[in-house]
Amino acid sequence: MPNEKFEKLNDYTLLVTTDFQDWSNEKLRRIFNFQSRQVSEIFIQSSSNATANSMTTTRFSELDSLDEVRAMHAVLSQKGGKPPAPEDLLDGPTKPALKSPALRA
Repeated sequence: MPNEKFEKLNDYTLLVTTDFQDWSNEKLRRIFNFQSRQVSEIFIQSSSNATANSMTTTRFSELDSLDEVRAMHAVLSQKGGKPPAPEDLLDGPTKPALKSPALRA
């Protein structure tokens, strides 16, 4: 099972690092920025010769589900962060499924 580490970067940003060392020299870093309403994913692949990185950034409003966003919002809050309220996490055009009242939990 991969090892996950949660780190509060500031009141509105959570870094989640998933280490896959049991299987390979790969790491996945996800940065949940609740102020900019986006998640960045950085995949790091290391070998004895080189390191390769790839990065993607996705707005919360473009995600198919906000389940993980809500879970990471709770983790950041538990770590003393002060992210915007869950009902304020969406902006701009959204998919109909994302407008559910369940986000206000």
